[in-house]
Amino acid sequence: MSDVPDPSKRFSTDNSSISVDKKRRKIDQDNSLNESDCSSEKAAYSQCNYEDQSDTRAGVAGNSSRPLPPCSGDNHDVVAQNVDEQALQQEATATWASTGSMKDLGFNKTQELLIPAPSDPLESFLLFLNDDILDLIVCETNLNAEKILQQPGITDKSRITNWKELTQPSDEDRLAKIRPIVDHFNKIMTNIYSPGKQLSLDESLVLWHGRLLFRQYIKNKRHKNGVKLYVLAEPEGIVLNFQIYSDAGEETSTVEHTQKIVLKLLEEKLDSGHSVYMDNYYNSYELAVKLLDRQTYCTGTLAKIKKGNPVDLDTVTLKKGENKSVFLNNVHIGKWRDKQYVLYISTEHDNEMLEVTNKRGQVLLKPSALVHYNNFMSGVDLQDQMLSYYPCERKTMRWYKKLFIHMLQMSLANAFYLYNKFSGKRIINLYDFRLAILEKLLSKKPVQLKVLKVEHKLTKIEKVKLREKKEGNRTRTVKEIMRKECKGCKEKKKRIATSYECKGCAGSPVAPVSVRMPTPTRLRDLIRQIRAARTAAEERSVVNKECAYIRSTFREEDSVWRCRNIAKLLYIHMLGYPAHFGQLECLKLIASPRFTDKRVGYLGAMLLLDERQDVHLLITNCLKNDLNSNTQFVVGLALCTLGAIASPEMARDLASEVERLIKSPNAYIKKKAALCAFRIIRRVPDLMEMFLPATRSLLTEKNHGVLITGVTLITEMCENSPDTLNHFKKIVPNLVRILKNLILAGYSPEHDVSGVSDPFLQVKILRLLRILGKNDAESSEAMNDILAQVATNTETSKNVGNTILYETVLSIMDIKSESSLRVLAVNILGRFLLNNDKNIRYVALNTLLRTVHVDNSAVQRHRTTILECLKDPDVSIRRRAMELSFALINGQNIRAMVRELLTFLERSDAEFKAQCSSALVLAAERYAPSPRWHMDTLFKVFLKAGNYLRDDTVSSTIQIVSSSVAERQGYAAMRLWTSLERSAISGDSSDKQPLVQIAAWTIGEYGDLLVSEASNSISMADDDGVDDFTRPSEEYVIDIYQKLLWSTQLSITTKEYLLLSLAKLSTRFISQPSQEKIRVIIDTFGSHIHIELQQRGVELSQLFRSYAQLRPALLERMPPMEAPGGGTPRVDTEEDQDQENTPYTSPEHRRTDQDALLDLIIGSDPIPNGDVEHIPVTSAPAPATTTTNQDILDLLSGLDMNQSTLPTSAVTPTLPPAAPAGLLLDGLFDSQQPPIGPPAVPTALPLATVVALDRGGVRVTLGAERTPDPATVQLTMQASNHTTSQLTEFLFQAAVPKTFRLDMMSPSGTTLPPNGEITQLLKITNPSRTPLRLRIRVSYNAAGAPVLEQAEVGGFPADLFH
Repeated sequence: MSDVPDPSKRFSTDNSSISVDKKRRKIDQDNSLNESDCSSEKAAYSQCNYEDQSDTRAGVAGNSSRPLPPCSGDNHDVVAQNVDEQALQQEATATWASTGSMKDLGFNKTQELLIPAPSDPLESFLLFLNDDILDLIVCETNLNAEKILQQPGITDKSRITNWKELTQPSDEDRLAKIRPIVDHFNKIMTNIYSPGKQLSLDESLVLWHGRLLFRQYIKNKRHKNGVKLYVLAEPEGIVLNFQIYSDAGEETSTVEHTQKIVLKLLEEKLDSGHSVYMDNYYNSYELAVKLLDRQTYCTGTLAKIKKGNPVDLDTVTLKKGENKSVFLNNVHIGKWRDKQYVLYISTEHDNEMLEVTNKRGQVLLKPSALVHYNNFMSGVDLQDQMLSYYPCERKTMRWYKKLFIHMLQMSLANAFYLYNKFSGKRIINLYDFRLAILEKLLSKKPVQLKVLKVEHKLTKIEKVKLREKKEGNRTRTVKEIMRKECKGCKEKKKRIATSYECKGCAGSPVAPVSVRMPTPTRLRDLIRQIRAARTAAEERSVVNKECAYIRSTFREEDSVWRCRNIAKLLYIHMLGYPAHFGQLECLKLIASPRFTDKRVGYLGAMLLLDERQDVHLLITNCLKNDLNSNTQFVVGLALCTLGAIASPEMARDLASEVERLIKSPNAYIKKKAALCAFRIIRRVPDLMEMFLPATRSLLTEKNHGVLITGVTLITEMCENSPDTLNHFKKIVPNLVRILKNLILAGYSPEHDVSGVSDPFLQVKILRLLRILGKNDAESSEAMNDILAQVATNTETSKNVGNTILYETVLSIMDIKSESSLRVLAVNILGRFLLNNDKNIRYVALNTLLRTVHVDNSAVQRHRTTILECLKDPDVSIRRRAMELSFALINGQNIRAMVRELLTFLERSDAEFKAQCSSALVLAAERYAPSPRWHMDTLFKVFLKAGNYLRDDTVSSTIQIVSSSVAERQGYAAMRLWTSLERSAISGDSSDKQPLVQIAAWTIGEYGDLLVSEASNSISMADDDGVDDFTRPSEEYVIDIYQKLLWSTQLSITTKEYLLLSLAKLSTRFISQPSQEKIRVIIDTFGSHIHIELQQRGVELSQLFRSYAQLRPALLERMPPMEAPGGGTPRVDTEEDQDQENTPYTSPEHRRTDQDALLDLIIGSDPIPNGDVEHIPVTSAPAPATTTTNQDILDLLSGLDMNQSTLPTSAVTPTLPPAAPAGLLLDGLFDSQQPPIGPPAVPTALPLATVVALDRGGVRVTLGAERTPDPATVQLTMQASNHTTSQLTEFLFQAAVPKTFRLDMMSPSGTTLPPNGEITQLLKITNPSRTPLRLRIRVSYNAAGAPVLEQAEVGGFPADLFH
């Protein structure tokens, strides 16, 4: 853009200016229709930052103007009219230029005091509070009194004679009461003081919150609401002139009211060369021209919508620090960019840029106009700051009285400034200045009374009186010490009774001389003393001293200071010191009729009393009386105390009163009563029925406080009683309606929190909906839509919205919501994971951990984000992310998840390694895609977890290796040898001792495969296809062992593994030098300092000498080990080598229970799909005297157990069902069983059908069929679902007496749909041919709730086994 604007763009005809002016006039017309509305003035006169937010105020500067015919009698209006005519002539010919000159006016006045300088502060103050204003006050008062007293019916005793108005209101002037005071102040300042060149003009507010037609709101003033003053001041804070804004009734309230305000305030200061600094509320091109014509400069910010602004500056784009200036008629308007654009105007300063240093020490270039504006604009704000130090206004004053006092305060501040500037004496601060004035005004010395010094000996009054005291239905006599009036207090016109007297003064004509206890320390002073204590002993000394004093006042029955003493005692109790001796005093305060005493008394009761102390029963009657009080705050105190300390007995006595108050029309009492009922129900659930009728009506209230307490009360009832839960399910539509109104409601300042309407009530309602909708399809359907609406419409930029979304997610996951709604809830939690707030991320992980079992697929979508949380610096987030990651592992993502978790395990802190490694081992056992991957994962865990592995992990890994095929055993030996070699060379074997132990065992067992040429055929390629294995020699292996055995950092257990492994290698290695070297190493341990290693060394040495012939047999390879759960060892077949993509179950994960009845009785984990793997039945008799077998008999109680026990197991094993051809499950069972093909099932002959169970819509029948073997019967279990809901996790279990043998095949499924069936075959062998009796157990999940049914089955044909 060129510096010189286009000549065609004259600012007088700019379209944008015309459109803005039209909008402004329309706003002015709209505002003029409602003169009593104060809100239009709030935005109009709101302040803003002088630079960074310069156009905030300017944007609405014209909104508050109201059209009024101008006054033609003022001189400045004539001048303004002449200037307007000149401006209109110039607009036709002149344009804004990029260069120009400023007019040099020259200041022709001197800053001076026009009267002799004051000699003291009082004389300076009396310059303002002189006789004229006092005469004015007296005159107005007398005139008003005469007018009122002349009215008929006024007597000397009339009330009107005690209260009079000073002035009479005027229908023409709203400020008639205060107008003379304002004119007096302005006149005084004009007559006594001539200001300097720089002046500032701004607004000020006098605090007023009451009803007033011209009350204003300015957001960045000290008092935001009040009466607005237009103030002209010097930069030092001296007020020169001020005017009160009184709305449309004043002459300055026309369209161009800001110009008239400025000209009126500067009426006495024009034509002198003053520089006036104003903000964008006043400044305009037209005003600048008028002031310049009157020999007055103006400088300040400029609103961009003011008429006459150059159009080019609106469209110019600047970088930070750049400035653009235009000139016309000696007026300079510039646009400068700092954090945002600043538009300014000046008739004194040109476009010169000055260097300034900001508060951060940075040097910046700013226009000289803005630099001077910042330096000289703060005069009014400085005056407000000085007045704020010693405020004297009171809340109950009339507005005109507050204005009068504010004028006195301004006069005092002006006197302070003038005294320091012109007195020539030492400068004093404002406090000393005010104090000097007070000392002068109150200089009369008080009269000193001569007091005879008499030493009084005080003794306790011995005289007592008897008084009858009623206690219930009986009366007893009590003794009370006589009290006498205190003489000292009587002289002070106080009536205080005391129990002390001076006997020497008793004969005098006056009343007996007595004294009262000294005034106790105030609470604030006690707090200061305790905080000033430097040591705990000093603090205890202060507390003990104060407690002793409080005890003495309690003994003296000092009722005057009882409230203060209890307050101090409560503070001492909060510090942890004993305060039980104040309990009875709290009861006395509660019985007091004063509210202040009751408040402290009830607070003390809540802190010092509880239901374990008998004293709290004495408060019941006081509570009952206060619950019937006419004062709502007293009732509220009683309800709060009852809810806090109510015992079951007290709750039963006062529950009826609380129930009555719930129905109160007063919202405050109703809210307190509902909260008290909530605490009573929590303490005594039996009283719930009493509050049911009144509770439901709470939801019809419009008061949000009552709604919150009502929802809280209903939530507590529903959580405690299923019947109440069913009763309140009818209110779901009401809750949905309330929640919908909250969401759709507009802005309400009373309930709005960060843009959300009453989030506290929303959270309470969502929690109640969650409880009502759980396991209820109908209620859940009613709230699905509103939950979706809350989840999609709630703002997430603030924590308030996140809280509501969190409760919404919990509600969605707990009720029977739609699947799409659950996905939406999980997605919300996924967004929480991306939040910067750690607390929100932690809450999201916690909730996902609870949700992953409900909707695993939806959570899986956020797996990447969850894994990223493993790198979070917060330890709590990492822990929850780790737990959630393990919950997400399944057969499809096992490889990727384990890879990430292994990386986390390697980098994690020590506190995570144990848990993470154990979970990795379990996940690998459950979801391993192949045996080799399973083994590799275990070895990686050993390598990265180090010594943090559980002890049983070593033994379980040994069992897995021993039960593998020969080739995989060789692979394990080679892989572990590589890790062992690296650890021995790097010297970190002490940090990986579990790895050393498993490596030592494996190499000891399969060392021959490690060093033989057979190892060349085994692939050692890792995930990246790299094979870096080098076959070691026998001597190198022994050297590594020797290095490890000589290490002083390995534990004794690890060395035991190594020593035994080295002995086994003597039978695996064939060369004689190797065996001899092994013998030498073992011999050295025969003298080891540790007894265990010494014993092993001696014993193993004998195998090389006396018992050499037994060494090969004793140290031969161990057979496959049995899994921890029992059963035959599993030996992998060669076909396992090709099953890399086939689901694999490790031997440890499969359970081979010998007795299925044991699972049925002790409640062990159900076996997936009902599959059970058993060992073959042997003819060896099973012992029946163990505790386990006795426990088994408990389930079979009632069955005929008197039969002779045959040498056979109570439950026999069953063969697995036929595996599909696509699922290569070879090797999962005993190697002697055929890998493929179903077992031969003998032909069965149908016989009879028995109904075993028919409950809850589930029917189970057992169809008996004979087989060719007369001692064996086949039962077909058929389970049918006659309900409308789907049953999941269906499990059928059966038990028979010990004389029978039971084989159970796999069921056809575990999910039972409506009208569906599940079948399962049972084979029962009965060698004794006794009648068949069964005990069955059926478990399933119906509508999310577990169901367990058990029954005894009989009625089979007697000839079933014949």
